[in-house]
Amino acid sequence: MAGFKHLSTANVADKFIGICLLFICGLLFSCGKVNHPVDPPEDTVSQEKLTGSENLDLKTPQSLPAENQSPKYDANQPEYLNPDWIEYQLNQVGIDRLIEEYNKESDPNTQTIRAALNLSKHILRDHPEALREQLQARLLNRSEPVFKPFQSLPHDQVQLRSEWPTFNQPDGPLMWTLAGHQRSINCVAITPDGKQAISGADDDTLKVWDLKNGELVRTLKGHSSWTNCVAIISDGKQIISGSDDETLKVWDLATGKLLKTFEGHTGAVNAVAVTPDGKQAVSASNDRTLKVWDIQSGELLRTLKGHSSLVNFIKITPNGKQAISGSFDETIKVWDLNSGKELRTINILSFRVAVTSDGSLAVSSPQENTLEVWDLKSGKLLKTLEGHTGPVSCLTVTPDGNRVISGSLDTTLQVWDLNSGKQLQTLEGHAHHIKCLVVTPDGNQVVSGSTDDTLKVWNLTKGKMPWTPNGHSKVVNCLAITPDSSQFISGSGDTTLKVWDLSDGELLQTLIGHEQEVFCVAIMPDGKQAISGAFDKTLKFWDLSNGTLLQTLKGHAHSVRCVAITPNGKKAVSGSIDKTLKVWDLANGEMLQSLEGHNDSVLCVAMMPDGKQAISGSWDTSLKIWDLASGKLFGSLEGHTGVVNCVALTPNGNQCISGSYDSTLKVWDLASRKPLQTLKGHTEAINCVAIMPDGKHAISGSNDKSIKMWDLTSGKAIATYWFDDIVNSISISQSGDTLMVGDQSGRVHKLKVLMSAKY
Repeated sequence: MAGFKHLSTANVADKFIGICLLFICGLLFSCGKVNHPVDPPEDTVSQEKLTGSENLDLKTPQSLPAENQSPKYDANQPEYLNPDWIEYQLNQVGIDRLIEEYNKESDPNTQTIRAALNLSKHILRDHPEALREQLQARLLNRSEPVFKPFQSLPHDQVQLRSEWPTFNQPDGPLMWTLAGHQRSINCVAITPDGKQAISGADDDTLKVWDLKNGELVRTLKGHSSWTNCVAIISDGKQIISGSDDETLKVWDLATGKLLKTFEGHTGAVNAVAVTPDGKQAVSASNDRTLKVWDIQSGELLRTLKGHSSLVNFIKITPNGKQAISGSFDETIKVWDLNSGKELRTINILSFRVAVTSDGSLAVSSPQENTLEVWDLKSGKLLKTLEGHTGPVSCLTVTPDGNRVISGSLDTTLQVWDLNSGKQLQTLEGHAHHIKCLVVTPDGNQVVSGSTDDTLKVWNLTKGKMPWTPNGHSKVVNCLAITPDSSQFISGSGDTTLKVWDLSDGELLQTLIGHEQEVFCVAIMPDGKQAISGAFDKTLKFWDLSNGTLLQTLKGHAHSVRCVAITPNGKKAVSGSIDKTLKVWDLANGEMLQSLEGHNDSVLCVAMMPDGKQAISGSWDTSLKIWDLASGKLFGSLEGHTGVVNCVALTPNGNQCISGSYDSTLKVWDLASRKPLQTLKGHTEAINCVAIMPDGKHAISGSNDKSIKMWDLTSGKAIATYWFDDIVNSISISQSGDTLMVGDQSGRVHKLKVLMSAKY
């Protein structure tokens, strides 16, 4: 680790040589931190080569901190296993160069730290201050003494500390996340040498990534609409892409230069494939045709007609003589590329298709959650694969033809043995639907793209996934902790609620009864019963001791999105997409009042401490205060410019805080009905908010994949904690020291909350 030690100290000779070099080179190198650009301009290729990590060593004098600025560390602890040292160097040189130096080391413990840094680098590039929390969460399941210093946090700050290893850990299949696209990712391809990946997205761009280190190499701009597909020309030096702008474009991969544009389709280009000799490309389009192009000249050679709906899949056989296409007309067609004739058609009832490299087998998804394996020569169905809990959106087969990998709207990838039909792996980590995936030429890694705007690189030889309370297969929409903090309840898009032991995450009960997605849950004051609301328009009342459904409350005309219970446990108030709130007598299930006044869907409701009034938030951007006895509207709180998603009340009932699609929270004085403060810091919609028992602090969760703790007196964010996923729900224990967080992929995270003395 000599190179690492030079990060902290330098001898006088080194410094003198460094100064001379800087003077001679005309200060070509910066003395400060060098960040890899997120989206480098196309005309800065030469500058990238000059300042890129391949030409800078962390041992060079210009990157060294002054000796009197270098912090002191325990001499008995290696620097590269010291969290204080890592934090210091991250701020000095940036995450990419820090990881590059770790890559030079072979020590297993050092490589574990490198893997943890890799998993978090998409966060640490923009938020280096999150290092300690990220390493604590990533290394939580390591029992070796050397990792103990990473499993605690400094005591001079507000601590949000992970209690369960629910983050992806260094020994799992997720290698890193590629963040840089601004919109949903539609396609991805890998070069023949397996060194680079090229992705296309709804932001109209393509991006080139280095798969060795997960860094962005360059961005290709030229399409005027969504980039839907990309293929590598056989020599790996050029790529061809297709777009909603109805064109195909050929690019030089080394420089990013646009070489030529193919025009001819009259609809969006959905798929493109290149013949093995690299001379021809075949494209598929919304115009229901395939077109064969001469890549060198750009000449349109022929148009293949026969599909009756848009074509979205192409596979060229290894001999380059035939093409296999898939369409929304639920057929596979085999074409002769020389003559353009249709050779045969197989009805497979699917528009999602993958074909083995030898062209013998096809895998399709005819029903939402299943896959079918077909013999393309005989047209016979060989087997059916079941395991996804949502519609399959993309498929690919490994180069050896032994495994098929499927991506789904359930946010997971599934790896299957194609011969036996057995499910080998489930890869979890995306926050949204998976739209595309591709396997490296060696078959060891898969790269997936998602509507969460990221790509993820997975190691198919590792199968260990993050620990999490096992149960939910879809988004966690709601959480509630029992008054005694012994249990918590989660409600999910998988239609179930689950009751867990708060201390160890053991599943105690599964509450089955709702027919559709569960959106909300509230627990009775005695902690023995709970009430939930769902897309099926009902509320259900549950006995938590045995999971029994006690009664079903019907009355809403649409999805129930929120529910709150009065402090005495006698009444509940629910809000719905039907624009109303309803007041229920929980003793007999009778509806007492229907509260009408919102102009759009009601998404959140909170109960006053005296149980006499409730506050609701709506899609109409307002909050409203209601008298529960009379059903009268007392007043409105106006100020948000977006949908109001969540609302919480201070324990004394004097103030409330609301969160909105407009990315802000507002603190309201309920006596004057005026906003006291607007809390700004989140960059995307706020989905949930809870107030700490002290009434002085609040915690919010957002689509920006973070939670923030706020000081309600100053209006400042005093802590931020970053996740890999969208935060949908939060719940705080009555003691204020435990926070449960539910995310988009179905995970439930437990955080310990420790306040420093100054707060």
